[in-house]
Amino acid sequence: MELTLLVESEHSNRASNPSFTLNGSKWLLSHFSSFEDDPTRPDYTCVSYIWGPERVKNPFFQAPEFISENTLPALSAAMHNSDTKAFWIDAFCIPTTQPARRNTLASMGFIYSQAKEVRVALSKDSFRAIQQLNTSDILDEVGLATLEQDKWVQSVWTYQEVVNSRLLVFVSPDAPGARLDGAQLLNGIGYTLQKYKEKAGLDTLSILEKYPSLDALEELIADWMIADYTDRSALAVMSNMDRRVWTDDQNYFFSMIGAVTSKQYRRRDIQEVPLSEIFMTICEEKDDFSFIFSSSSRSTDPARRWRPQNGLLPAILQWHSFGESQPGELHEDGSLWLNHIMKLQESPIGEKARSHIAEWLRHGNLGEADEAVIAKRMYAVLIRMGFTGREEFISLSEGLFYPQTILPSEGDVTIIVCTAIRWTFGAPGLAQISNGTMTYVPGVFAGLVNPQATCSVHLV
Repeated sequence: MELTLLVESEHSNRASNPSFTLNGSKWLLSHFSSFEDDPTRPDYTCVSYIWGPERVKNPFFQAPEFISENTLPALSAAMHNSDTKAFWIDAFCIPTTQPARRNTLASMGFIYSQAKEVRVALSKDSFRAIQQLNTSDILDEVGLATLEQDKWVQSVWTYQEVVNSRLLVFVSPDAPGARLDGAQLLNGIGYTLQKYKEKAGLDTLSILEKYPSLDALEELIADWMIADYTDRSALAVMSNMDRRVWTDDQNYFFSMIGAVTSKQYRRRDIQEVPLSEIFMTICEEKDDFSFIFSSSSRSTDPARRWRPQNGLLPAILQWHSFGESQPGELHEDGSLWLNHIMKLQESPIGEKARSHIAEWLRHGNLGEADEAVIAKRMYAVLIRMGFTGREEFISLSEGLFYPQTILPSEGDVTIIVCTAIRWTFGAPGLAQISNGTMTYVPGVFAGLVNPQATCSVHLV
């Protein structure tokens, strides 16, 4: 895979390449080996921006024929006061022919992770709102509302562009030369939301409902801050994507791929492979099988009934999880040994589990309530958290399991609970039903998770 950059002419020995003039400098379209040790490749800046609906004819190159009306203003804003002399921007730097185009889109994590910095070109109103943080450590409610509606904040591409960035800077075409450090903005949003919750007496769920896009951005803050120390799980990426906006399913998958790997992608048959399959395969190669905790239907492949079918991969719950991965061992026959698992059978809920759920719901008196009352209250909260599954639950000694779909009426049921990736109140899980063949139904477990009481489970 080649890496295409716009390089200032005085810093390039490719003077015969296609070029144009912007911000008083001549910029050449230059191609480099994308390998990290390419000595000819200069430090570069990636430009992040929103295309919007309007298109204009490409004034400089034959391909692509049309670009966003925001492309040149965003590029110009990024170039102001930058000490890098090379830039990557999608309209000019993504190949227009296949399979190079798709391989590049599947390598966005690599492209952004190798950049010296990422510059985000925000709209006039949004940039004006965040400039409050130059003189204060908090945004006002008008600023919050403005950012909540900002297309960049909502975009599916934002996640991978931010988590892969080494340095993040916000600029605006309407304020040439002005800038705001990414950490300053992201910390400011988190602090503002916390203060807003305290002032209005709101809980975290209320913030999610009022500011879903900013809630996703706040979660993105955490992922960006720990990017050098840990990997993010596939489930965490899927959950954040569920709160974002896209118009083309390809963008959803390319962004998820970029969020879970910073490696280059090279396949000649990339046109023939479903993007969901590429995403799941990359996760399997990283020993992270947490994508199985998607609410989507299971595969009809008799060798891999545990695997989600190809298509969108909504998380079982749109809620912040912690834990790096769901480890497992995939065998050549398609079966999977899933590690760090709790195996549970249906039984009355235990007192400790009952108290745990009641305390998490902040209704201590529920600890003495009937099991059905506790389950109904928990389900109501799960719905607010984005759960789309069934209210019917399976009672377990350690808690309650809510399946995504109705379980088969016949067969032995085992509840498989993940302990490597968790939520504060429980963990994702699967119902394993044995009735001649194995059937798997994803779901949410609310209750006590004991990482010491784990085993490996064979999924076939």
